[in-house]
Amino acid sequence: MLRIWKKAQRFSKLYGYPSLIPRYIGLRARWFWMLVGKPVTRPRLRRWLRGKGPHILNLAGADILIEGVLTVDIFCPMAHAVVDMTEPLPFPNDSIDAIFCEEGIEHIPKQAGISLLQECFRVLKHTGSIRISTPDLDFFCSHALEGNRCDEINEVFYGHHHRYLYTRAELERVVSEASFTEIKQSYYQDPDTALGALDSHADRFRHPPEISQYLEAIKPAR
Repeated sequence: MLRIWKKAQRFSKLYGYPSLIPRYIGLRARWFWMLVGKPVTRPRLRRWLRGKGPHILNLAGADILIEGVLTVDIFCPMAHAVVDMTEPLPFPNDSIDAIFCEEGIEHIPKQAGISLLQECFRVLKHTGSIRISTPDLDFFCSHALEGNRCDEINEVFYGHHHRYLYTRAELERVVSEASFTEIKQSYYQDPDTALGALDSHADRFRHPPEISQYLEAIKPAR
């Protein structure tokens, strides 16, 4: 009972009492959160957009809440707001300063990923940055060829609900075709990039950072 009370207190502090009950129920019934999450969190999105910024978006961030960053997700009631990556992003043109998408784009089909990148380009301000990390298909293919690593490569494809894995060249290509420029390969928690300090997936899931690729790009100036 004490644990439930503490969680309720945290929810009320983060989001206020009006959304406390639906968020708490959503932790136990995903179908319920999928039904009510968007209307429940829409006021939070509006307040954030009206704020002075900078407006940094953590896309598909689950429950990773970062100071000064809006975390959005479709499934997790602990995220600040519900946003579906397979639909148009609910933000005006040129309204977001930076977008961070850690280990998210591989969970949607390729065409949806291409559409997502186009949406990210639309909502970013000019000279705004995007950082994408996603499993590195080059890494897994090279490991599979080194020896009997069939289990490893099948696990990364099917064990984590992944829909499309990118080689480094393919990710660069689709990011470029979405009109981003200054595309650069990076590495985990790269201090010389705009958003590398936000990387946390390898630490949270205790996997080697090199199994993922890290890419940053810019929406060019007008």
